[in-house]
Amino acid sequence: MKNLILIPNKNEMCGMYQLAKDLAKEFDGNVITRGDGIDYTNVGTIITFMYPMHYYGKQAKKLFGEEIKWICYNQGIPPIIKTYFPNFWRRQAMRYIKWRNNATMQGADEYWDVTEREQKPRWTKKADLGLGFSDYALYLGRTTDYKNFEWLQKTMKELNIPLYHPENVSDKVIHHYLSNAKLLVTASIWEGLVVA
Repeated sequence: MKNLILIPNKNEMCGMYQLAKDLAKEFDGNVITRGDGIDYTNVGTIITFMYPMHYYGKQAKKLFGEEIKWICYNQGIPPIIKTYFPNFWRRQAMRYIKWRNNATMQGADEYWDVTEREQKPRWTKKADLGLGFSDYALYLGRTTDYKNFEWLQKTMKELNIPLYHPENVSDKVIHHYLSNAKLLVTASIWEGLVVA
């Protein structure tokens, strides 16, 4: 039996994709997006992240019933307010996505919450790829409105602290950055998870 982890997109900058890759290792599964096409043959478990992927989990459950276990992974959607989404049209789109997300989650076998599920460390040893820089702060993730990235860049520049923001690079390179950074920084005004 195979396990599928369904996410809207595969983007190295997206925390959802990083979680999906970890789940794929944990459950010996495949990360699939809606553009990949979904083969339900011989599927044991489907883990879905956000609309429209919950819709596909719901459809699989209707088609195969108890043969498939459907788990909804709730990563969280920020409150749809101007603080987080300054653009009016983006707020309207997010309201629709949140409504569809909540509606399509109904009927899953299990619901997991990102704030309640322990995330195991991806790496346990320091890496050095010989990229040749030191004494820097590191920012990982997207740069959407509520991540407050522009303010962070400006502030780090004013403090004269080099800020690296690797975009769409391999996990091996991210490991190097994380192993050698002096600071890991974020300026998000909302996050779907709590970092301890």
